[in-house]
Amino acid sequence: MMPNMPNASTQDSASTQQDLSIKTPENTSSQYHHFVPQFLLKNFVDACVPTDRRARRRKRNADPTVNRVELSSETPKVIEIPVKRILGKTDMYRDTNKPCAEQQHVERMFGDVESRTSRIFRKITKAFDEGHRGIWLTRDERNLVRKFLFLMKYRGPTFYRRYNHETASEYDANDREKMLEYMQKKGFERPIGVWFDNIKTIIELDMDDELNWTSELPKRMYPDDAKWAIMHCQSFFMAICTPSNAQDEFLLTDNCYHVSEGIFQSFVSLETGESETGAWTNFHEFAPISPKLMIVLRSFLLPSPEEDSLPGVKAEREMLWSLMVERFHGSDVNSTLADLPIVIPDNNYSHKINGVLQFQDENFSLQRHHKFFFSFFPIETHHVNKIHCVFLDNASPCTSVIFRSKESFRQTLEWYLTEPGWVGKRVTSLPGDRRRLYLLKLAAVLKQLGSDKEPTWEEIDVAKMRNDTKHQLMLKELFELLPELLDCIPDDNPTEFMQIYNCLGDSIFKPISIFTDEKSRWIEANDYKRYEAGLLDDEIADQD
Repeated sequence: MMPNMPNASTQDSASTQQDLSIKTPENTSSQYHHFVPQFLLKNFVDACVPTDRRARRRKRNADPTVNRVELSSETPKVIEIPVKRILGKTDMYRDTNKPCAEQQHVERMFGDVESRTSRIFRKITKAFDEGHRGIWLTRDERNLVRKFLFLMKYRGPTFYRRYNHETASEYDANDREKMLEYMQKKGFERPIGVWFDNIKTIIELDMDDELNWTSELPKRMYPDDAKWAIMHCQSFFMAICTPSNAQDEFLLTDNCYHVSEGIFQSFVSLETGESETGAWTNFHEFAPISPKLMIVLRSFLLPSPEEDSLPGVKAEREMLWSLMVERFHGSDVNSTLADLPIVIPDNNYSHKINGVLQFQDENFSLQRHHKFFFSFFPIETHHVNKIHCVFLDNASPCTSVIFRSKESFRQTLEWYLTEPGWVGKRVTSLPGDRRRLYLLKLAAVLKQLGSDKEPTWEEIDVAKMRNDTKHQLMLKELFELLPELLDCIPDDNPTEFMQIYNCLGDSIFKPISIFTDEKSRWIEANDYKRYEAGLLDDEIADQD
């Protein structure tokens, strides 16, 4: 389970075209702020060189462009658009509470972290282009990439919309009471000031070897978002994937850096027809680097043959799965990418003898000179398609889909629209259903690209559901019984399994705590079995 999030978890509720802009003072110049940096977008520029000499000259002199599906118009079409004017918003990070000369301080900070991270990404793409099987990164480099990936998730249009209000009273996310209390305590007049301060704090964060930052970060910024940042950096391992089929390419959407694959309890509102999300658990997060490279973050909850061969690890992982997944979603659930062929990175400070982890230094501690080897894992077309399904399932509020090759994109779109039984293609019969209108747009684009395949999706009869009293009562009960989102924080004394996981994947994560519903008390995960057996009732009563 995850900490507090925006009202929509996988469904990105922000449209980059919606004008929620900060009011810009007169006599100050505006800037176009990218929420996907240009150094990433340029990797998706079509590299085809025209045969005509004049055309080649024009191409060299022109601004780089990418192929874009323009979803914001009623009649969608594929166009070419300059990199400098896509996946961004004018003055998105402008801090109008500062003097004019300092109002772009957040954008300048992004520029600095992007410059440092782009050098690492260039090393990755260069190693791939030269045919290497992977790349070594130092702990410092790995930490910078992990920080950057969270910033990519946090800086996008979803969180811009969440925080961009003129007054505190307009803030309407599911953590409203906590946020208003925090703003009053810290003296913030507008929610967006909290967002800017959080971004600044994360960019300036020193991810020290002793991991003191995991306990300090919640003290320096809005605690709920701090815990989410810790979870994002510490409870997933990082891998790099590449399509094994030469024709396959990864694509981009407005929100692809902050959507995830996992288990989500989704309900259709009988009043609006909109999808509403209850309890949810992330298994994979994604960060496209280029059409041929994708960073995938994988949850420690999923099985790992290499780790599970170690004594006691498999049993403890199964206990955590029961506690964090089965308890909320049932026993018959799993990740749609459970068989994705990735493993934790190798390192230069440990090795295994007869399946037992051994450290080269008996007095092992985390060191900045430690290195990790990230392999380029080839993945087959069906895995590429499943990742794209996560992107396209969540793209209904987006304005753009970016891709390099039209032929590759046509194949991807054709598979997505014609594959039967995919949950993301479930719509309602209401005339204004946003997802249905979105799928109709994609269908029109598919025809423009030359496909004659007929799209399929499932349509829910809302009128029939409204008349189904039993169904209404079931929905009402489900909403009332939804558990609170769980508080995920680092543990100063991790279990043996977590210590092993920390060493292998350099990650720590306190499993979870269990919220005891009406008694409003937290029970440590280690006491879960006693709680289930009713042995903690007296202790909880004493707390009350």
